[in-house]
Amino acid sequence: MKKKLWAIVVAALLVVCIGAAVSCNDGGDDDSDDAADDDAADDDDAADDDDAADDDDDTVDDDDDDDDSGPLTEDCEPYGYGEPPVVVRGPYLQHTTQNSVRILWQTKTPSNSIVRFGLDETLGYYHCDLEPVKYHEVEVDKLSPETVYHYLVRSDGAQSPLHTFATAPLYDSPFMFAVYGDNRTQPVEHQLVVDGIMAESPDFVINVGDVVTHGWVFLEYDEEFFGQTGELMANTPIYISIGNHEAESVFYYNLFSLPGNEQWYTFDYGNARFIAINSNWSLTPDSVQVQWLEEALQQAVADGVEWIFTFCHHPAYSEGMSGFGGKLQIRNNFLPLMEEYGVDAFFNGHAHDYEHGFLNGVHHVLSGGGGAPLSGHKNDFEHVSIFDSRYHYVKVEISGGTADLYAVNPDGTVFDSFTLEH
Repeated sequence: MKKKLWAIVVAALLVVCIGAAVSCNDGGDDDSDDAADDDAADDDDAADDDDAADDDDDTVDDDDDDDDSGPLTEDCEPYGYGEPPVVVRGPYLQHTTQNSVRILWQTKTPSNSIVRFGLDETLGYYHCDLEPVKYHEVEVDKLSPETVYHYLVRSDGAQSPLHTFATAPLYDSPFMFAVYGDNRTQPVEHQLVVDGIMAESPDFVINVGDVVTHGWVFLEYDEEFFGQTGELMANTPIYISIGNHEAESVFYYNLFSLPGNEQWYTFDYGNARFIAINSNWSLTPDSVQVQWLEEALQQAVADGVEWIFTFCHHPAYSEGMSGFGGKLQIRNNFLPLMEEYGVDAFFNGHAHDYEHGFLNGVHHVLSGGGGAPLSGHKNDFEHVSIFDSRYHYVKVEISGGTADLYAVNPDGTVFDSFTLEH
């Protein structure tokens, strides 16, 4: 009789333990989802009497049965994995919306993916994925617009320092972003530019490509990009338009998580629509990408956004490269669409300098002074009002119908500026 009672007790304990473990993994079957939802609801009830927990309740909408985030519990992370894995890169931020953010990091060995986050450093919420991977990508959603969150990541016991991210602002709120590119080859110069950008505290950054010298050499992504941008990207998302030096490498697409198909895409921030183009591809009038661009521009006009910005690696015109005055397919097939649909500014790089021109209603801003060896003055176009071969970034401040653009040295001094008004 005692043996039977003891067996019943052990079986009951096993059921409880298994139920607790399943509640962590919201990516399982329907029964697992129900268990996770029940645990999250229990935690919400327990937190009703806790003022601090009440403050964090606004960060996540717990009404959605498919939510894979919830209040922080001790059951989220399993134990017994031995030595923690080595985090070799990150965490870093990618695509951010009013209600979500993508957080990426990489570990040397496969491990689970856990993000803890909250309105303060107590980090009252989590996202938990137990599938062991080396390339970790977690999309935290159901967030509040225009809100700063604290976060850290964990993988089988390895833990990052605390960082912050901010969700995208409401439509009418002011915001600021930075643009730069062609940071490849010279890490010291690249670091100077990144330090200048960090001092500005932009809401996000656009990089117009050529982030490494050789896209198929994996080590260069750390030596020429992440080694300089790690601190920046831990708190600030970066959007990239792929350059020719990335050479359509699988390493590039594994390391970054951009909207859409990641080659050409759109995103909204505040009252602006941003349209990224892959200028490495054929851009003939009947190409998929040219047709996509026209549809994207038509949609931006239909949506009534205040600002439309486009960006890619290659310019339509450039004064900084011998034998290259700009990509003719962009000049002949993209520019007419930009002009027709009212694009405000077209950001690009490829030449390693700064150029600003105004043609048929579109501002052309070439920002290729991110670290690569600088270009000399080789060509001349009447509409290009300034050519300056120096390391720099461009700062853009948006407030309603006003956009102020500044070309900035790494030390923060401005050497060119202009204002757009609607």
